[in-house]
Amino acid sequence: MLRVLIADDEPMLLELYKDILAGTPFEVVATAYNGQECVDIVKALDEPPDVILMDHRMPLKSGLEATREVLAFDGRVKVIFVSADSSVREEALLAGAVAFLQKPFDIGALLGLLALQAGGRVPLRSATQEKARDPAGRPGGVPASSRAGGTVGDQATIR
Repeated sequence: MLRVLIADDEPMLLELYKDILAGTPFEVVATAYNGQECVDIVKALDEPPDVILMDHRMPLKSGLEATREVLAFDGRVKVIFVSADSSVREEALLAGAVAFLQKPFDIGALLGLLALQAGGRVPLRSATQEKARDPAGRPGGVPASSRAGGTVGDQATIR
């Protein structure tokens, strides 16, 4: 199971991420409401997270600052930078993020990036999701237009 830490200052988005990852092979081990809390959590955990979903604009310490500090502490952690601010894409990747996902994003894109961090060896659908159907009758229980944070603007960059 891939261990995930979520760093975002929007409580509603933290809950949305947790809902998206519930029933998947990705375990949310911690959440942080700002960049400093993210760094503190990584340093305090006995076993570091495999992946951090990192927002850019957060109080106390930006996602860029937190990414640099986390990776200086433990270079094994993979950071997926998730931000509405596409102007920081290049800087995030140069800071060591393995991918940049622009908000709003497609849920499948997020799950796909997480699966890549697990070497692509994890099933993305749980048995419950396989049996579920969305309102249009498509398998998987998630409408094709489902997005986190909105309905347009998908862009993922992988380093």
